[in-house]
Amino acid sequence: MAGRIRARGGLLAEGRGRLLAGASLAVLVVVGLAPRPAMAGNYVANDDASLRAAIIAANADADPNATITLTSSFSVSASNLPAAAKPITIDTQSFTLKGVDNSAGAGGRITFAGPGSIETLAGTFSGGNAGASVNVNGAIGVLINTQASVINNGSITGGTGGGIGGTGGVGVVVQNQSTLINNGTISGGNAADGSIGGGVQVVTQSSLTNNGLILGGVDIGHPTGNNTLINHGTIRGSSSGRAAIVSRGGVNPIVNTGILEGGAGAAAVTTNGATVNVSLINSGTIRAGAGQANAIAWNVTPTTGSMTLELQAGSVIEGNVVANATQATDTLRLGGNTDSTFDISSIGAAAQYRNFDTFQKTGTSTWSLTGAGTATTNWDIQQGTLQLGNGGTSGSIIGDVTDNGTLAFNRSDALTYGGIISGTGSVSQIGSGTTILTGANTYSGGTVINAGTLQVAGDGNLGAASGNLTFGGGDLRTTASFSTARNVQLNGNGGFDTAAGTQLDLTGQVTGAGSLAKTGSGTLTLTGTNSYGGNTLVDAGTLIGNAASIRGDIGNAGTVVFDQAADASFAGDISGTGTMVKDGAGALTLTGTSLLDWTIDQGGLVSAAERFGGDVAIGAGTSFTFDEAANASYAGVLSGAGAFVKDGLGTVVLASGNSGFTGATSVSGGTLAAGAANAFSSSSQFSVASGATLDLAGTSQTLAGLTNAGTVRIAGGGLGNTLTISGDYVGNGGTFVLNTALGGDGSATDMLVIAGGSSGTGTLEVANFGGAGDQTAEGIKIVDVGGISNGSFALKGDYTFEGDAAVVGGAYAYRLYQGGTSTPTDGDWYLRSALIDGGGPGTPLYQAGAPLYEAYAGVLQTFNQLGTLQQRLGNRSWTIEAQGADGISDDVKAEAGIGLWGRIEGTSGSYDPESSTTATTYDTSTWRLQTGADMLLSDSAAGQLIGGIAFQYGTVSADVSSVFGSGSIDSTGTGISGSLTWYGAEGFYLDGQAQVIWYDSNLDSATAGQRLVDGNNGVGYALGVEAGKRIMLDPSWSLTPQAQLAWSSVDFDAFTDAFGARVALDSSDNLLGRLGLSLDHQSQWQDQTGRTGHTNVYTIANLYYDFEDGSSVDLAGSSLSSRNEQLWGGLGIGGTINWADDKFSVFGEAIARTGLEDFGDSHVLTGSLGFRVKW
Repeated sequence: MAGRIRARGGLLAEGRGRLLAGASLAVLVVVGLAPRPAMAGNYVANDDASLRAAIIAANADADPNATITLTSSFSVSASNLPAAAKPITIDTQSFTLKGVDNSAGAGGRITFAGPGSIETLAGTFSGGNAGASVNVNGAIGVLINTQASVINNGSITGGTGGGIGGTGGVGVVVQNQSTLINNGTISGGNAADGSIGGGVQVVTQSSLTNNGLILGGVDIGHPTGNNTLINHGTIRGSSSGRAAIVSRGGVNPIVNTGILEGGAGAAAVTTNGATVNVSLINSGTIRAGAGQANAIAWNVTPTTGSMTLELQAGSVIEGNVVANATQATDTLRLGGNTDSTFDISSIGAAAQYRNFDTFQKTGTSTWSLTGAGTATTNWDIQQGTLQLGNGGTSGSIIGDVTDNGTLAFNRSDALTYGGIISGTGSVSQIGSGTTILTGANTYSGGTVINAGTLQVAGDGNLGAASGNLTFGGGDLRTTASFSTARNVQLNGNGGFDTAAGTQLDLTGQVTGAGSLAKTGSGTLTLTGTNSYGGNTLVDAGTLIGNAASIRGDIGNAGTVVFDQAADASFAGDISGTGTMVKDGAGALTLTGTSLLDWTIDQGGLVSAAERFGGDVAIGAGTSFTFDEAANASYAGVLSGAGAFVKDGLGTVVLASGNSGFTGATSVSGGTLAAGAANAFSSSSQFSVASGATLDLAGTSQTLAGLTNAGTVRIAGGGLGNTLTISGDYVGNGGTFVLNTALGGDGSATDMLVIAGGSSGTGTLEVANFGGAGDQTAEGIKIVDVGGISNGSFALKGDYTFEGDAAVVGGAYAYRLYQGGTSTPTDGDWYLRSALIDGGGPGTPLYQAGAPLYEAYAGVLQTFNQLGTLQQRLGNRSWTIEAQGADGISDDVKAEAGIGLWGRIEGTSGSYDPESSTTATTYDTSTWRLQTGADMLLSDSAAGQLIGGIAFQYGTVSADVSSVFGSGSIDSTGTGISGSLTWYGAEGFYLDGQAQVIWYDSNLDSATAGQRLVDGNNGVGYALGVEAGKRIMLDPSWSLTPQAQLAWSSVDFDAFTDAFGARVALDSSDNLLGRLGLSLDHQSQWQDQTGRTGHTNVYTIANLYYDFEDGSSVDLAGSSLSSRNEQLWGGLGIGGTINWADDKFSVFGEAIARTGLEDFGDSHVLTGSLGFRVKW
């Protein structure tokens, strides 16, 4: 309802307008008499009755909490105040609420009771005072009872004691599962002697949390029950002989983060009772009272129970800590989750911490022990880390450790720990110094080494065999030989320091991202399949492993042994100053870079020269292989009696002498080349596989023996290199490559010298090195066999001649012969340039290109020659038609006007020169297309002058044959020509021609099976003059005697042929004279339109003579000349047909020519056909 209801002088309810439904009349009366509050939920009180009424009213109010404010000081009876049903604050302001004073006895107390009752006190509260005339104690200031809760934000004081002997009352008593939170000040009451009573008493399963100040100490656990004390503030004993905390019977956990301070002459914390169970957790300050040595003193009277002191970070204890000397149940614990330090030397019978039986580490924190332990302290690590040392030179314990967390060693010097470490936890070495474990340890959590050195003499020092080793840095030093199957985790770099004369066999797996370091003069053996991601560093001693156990790059200052039972590859780089050893029957392939010396005791080692930089001692029965894909040089030195193998497609150059190597050398693939004198050991038996090459690279070398199925290159950048085989040579189809200056006998050459015998088959590949070629008699010796010469050699030539390979030197070809001409049974091998091997100079053997070069100019001349006037234009002069007559007259007149013409000509010829250095004949096939124009330049009564220009394109192909070789010449010619022709009125004519033709030619040798030159350029020039006189026999028939003189010259660019020989033309000129006589018959007609046509048919006989000497070609200094027959004869027929008043003409000729000295041996057939139009 809304509004207010009032009773006599008081407020019943306000604000929300609620009545107390179901309330008794008495309650209504009390409420009605209560003082009126200032606002809803706030009440005032000025006496005992109004206070109680206000509490009842507040309980009935709907507000979640309420405040009762005193308006005067007054006392309350000892009976319980009404229980608060909600949080209620009683604020005395400047007044005091106290228990009733009693002049005849003890005073009264203020009592808060009731389950769930929560009161907050602000202001001043006090117990009732005893009468001054009685010898009684003062009253309790506040009693908190029966599951009540009080929060003190004010000041609470016990009542004053009466008389002379009465003590002050206890400030607060918390009992029967009640709770006190003190944020203010609590003090015992004053006694007549000036002392004060107890501050707080906590009993029967109650708790105290102090955030403020308590004077007179705390008495907890009397008589029984489990009680709790948490102190974040200050608790002082205050009075002489009074402790800050007295723990009695029951289980009493005490947590101190503040200050506990004993009164004068008193300890801060003590116990009292037959059975006491105390757990004191301290991260604050515990201070003995003035004049007292002990800050904590367990009473000697308990016969049962346990006492535990747990120190946490921030703990300060000023004074001794004395546990029960008669019971073995006292525990010193280092706990919490924040790291701290503890001076272990403070434990002992005469030290700060005394009489403790058990030592524990709890919490996730790390406790660092400093100082030197003198008492036996067997530690139980239940959680977190117990650390011996804090980076300095102190921190040690005497005793064993049950390790279910982490036991860490952090010293900068050497520490020997002989205790037994057990449990499920781990051991960590984190200091820069050395920790020596000597106990038979059983801890199973593994061992962590992050810095410094952890030293052991056996696997048992490292705990249970199942425990792993984890490195974040630091070293494991072993001083005796033993084996361990532990797995190793390298989170950082991990070192194994093995003492001299000892061996550590590590059979477990090594993983992690760190590097493995080997130090010490002893031996470390790795046999696991490891996967650590870092490198392997050997600073001293010996590391034995394999490609599966050694990972990353190797930095070696000691000895690393790869004990490889099966074939495998190692990808890391190897460097340093130490030595490498290959052991085990398998082959180890190095795919990384190795810069160190190797000793191969067993199996094989495979690498590539560009990645390998050290010397190799190859033991007997072992092998060292360069599997080379690229080209590289090897500057190391080989020694030993094992096998050296060159494999792969690349080239390896041996840049150092290897005279100390006595094993076999096998070139199985690619090329093995010499880069220095004695690069190939003279004590080594060599074998070269098919497809592989042994290259002397311009040096002379000696081998103990040779079996060759591949290629041995003796040739270098010069001449005179010698391969000496001090033993036998076995040919398996292999090839020797040599340079020879192909010339006459005694020419400079590379040489194969076989001191022993030869057998099998082989090939000699000879390259001409600057030789110009020459005739030989004895020949050029290239193979010298000192023993039985049963081996046979074939020449790899530039081509095959009469079934034998031939090599070209200049103009000559050389074939291979066994035995000299004067010493046919010497077994040596010679090159001779003889056509027939007859024991003397004889006829030389010219190279396969010589016939083509000799014929080349003559072939061009066949295309370069000038034709006759009749062949070029047909008949252009006609007898004049008689005026008014039916016949034609015998007067001659040339056609007038401008003419355009074109003609095609084909020629087939066969030439058998009357003189030829190489006895060459050739057949030609020529075609050409000419097109031109002419016009009348002058017309007079004496005759007509006609000028013309023409262009031509064509080809000439020749098949060339000789005993020295055959082939073909294919040329194209493009040219331009001009002409002037005079036609006299009486039948005389004079014709002049000039032409130039450019040639592009290919020469191919069928004998050599290759093109000799491609696209060779040439040019030809020709000048000619022809004269004749037509003599009319009658109007239709005539004879024309004629004479022609034509000069022709061709030239081509000098070139170097496919054999390296230079070819140049010396000369090629023709001066051809011709005398001819033609018999012509002319006729004319008219077509249906009245236009006139003419026909001229003729036959001609010619006699030719060449006044020049043919052609001469220089082939590498040798002259090759050729001249065709000079006197030729020819017969031909031809004709011209004009129509449409001579506007159009068709003309043609066929002629056969032959040499007359050897009739028919040289002959040419030519046919041409042309068309002309004029206007």
